[in-house]
Amino acid sequence: MLFENAEFNYIGETTLDCKISPFNFSCEPEQSITNIKEHQLHITYPLSKNIQVKKQLDPSNTYTLKDLLKHYVDAYTHIYNVEELIPIDDPKCLNMGHSNGTFGIWGHKLDDLYFESIQYFMNESKGILYTFISVGS
Repeated sequence: MLFENAEFNYIGETTLDCKISPFNFSCEPEQSITNIKEHQLHITYPLSKNIQVKKQLDPSNTYTLKDLLKHYVDAYTHIYNVEELIPIDDPKCLNMGHSNGTFGIWGHKLDDLYFESIQYFMNESKGILYTFISVGS
């Protein structure tokens, strides 16, 4: 399990098949979660450096899984917009090279990526939802 810290309770995992691209984002998962003050997103792929994004939310709202995934879409869009991508000269490689920027994107353009699954962990006393996604290409 991702967390061994007793402050976070495992809520569940959902299998997904959704494009990450903001131009192609279409995903209709049904789950919803309430009482979230902060959504902590954990992003690792295809980055050389793991990053965590904290998004403040209104705890009186109900958030669907689609809303939470949209936070990831926004984060990935930001990462790819600020990172300068280096093209590959190798004709055997169909994607892209490694970037030298803050995040160190390697191997894939944003349009190559899709969500495979998401795990949720909640600290109910603090209203913090921590999610970890599995991303494929």
